[in-house]
Amino acid sequence: MIEAALARRVELAREIVATPGALEPDFVPTFAKAVDDAQVGGPAEQNELSFLISCVDRTRIAPELWRRMADSERELRAVLPPGFDLPDVVDPAVFFEPRHSARVVLVDAEDRVLLFRGHAPETPDKPFWFTIGGGIEPGEDPRAAAARELTEETGLVAPVSELIGPVWVRREQFTFGGKDVDSVEQFFLLRWAKTWEIDTSGFTQLEVDTIEHHRWWSARELAATRDRVYPVQLRELLPEVLGGAEFRTVH
Repeated sequence: MIEAALARRVELAREIVATPGALEPDFVPTFAKAVDDAQVGGPAEQNELSFLISCVDRTRIAPELWRRMADSERELRAVLPPGFDLPDVVDPAVFFEPRHSARVVLVDAEDRVLLFRGHAPETPDKPFWFTIGGGIEPGEDPRAAAARELTEETGLVAPVSELIGPVWVRREQFTFGGKDVDSVEQFFLLRWAKTWEIDTSGFTQLEVDTIEHHRWWSARELAATRDRVYPVQLRELLPEVLGGAEFRTVH
């Protein structure tokens, strides 16, 4: 049953590759290779294909093909053993507005990460901590977007070349400001040992309204807190990335 479900997913992914205009031209080789690797590989290769499927712009895909792909992912969730990590494929019955973001894991000389505390406009009673970052503008390079967001949100001007990564990519669907968002976020690491005064005067009005304060967190403090933190795995990921761990997808 597992083998048949995996084979079905590979077959559908090949249909996507074969559909003219379904993928951005520079994304086709990466996606096609992942399909080939998944056909003969194990959990790691299957996880990579699942993540890349989740990054496909479904507005480019015929609704019937996308429905079959979503059904395939749900089928896999029901039969796969531990070791497989399947991001959700967007439900074909719901429209989520695509959003690509660049985020910065800013770490100081004491290996502490800077996080903001805020909330969605509709849920002020449910605050959470999150990294620096925001939306990538049309045509903007993700690394440049990360550096721009860093300056706008903290006042820190850092050379783009000093941003490492992306070290993580996160796919998440959520509601914010009344919009259903299908978000793909690239995380870049920046180690910054110099001191500077954090300046949030570049906040947008939405950020002013929804961000309460900020603080530096150590890995030990993250491991001990019961506060909501995004990405959820940050407490495990921070020590890994500071130790030079390779790129991975997160939640």
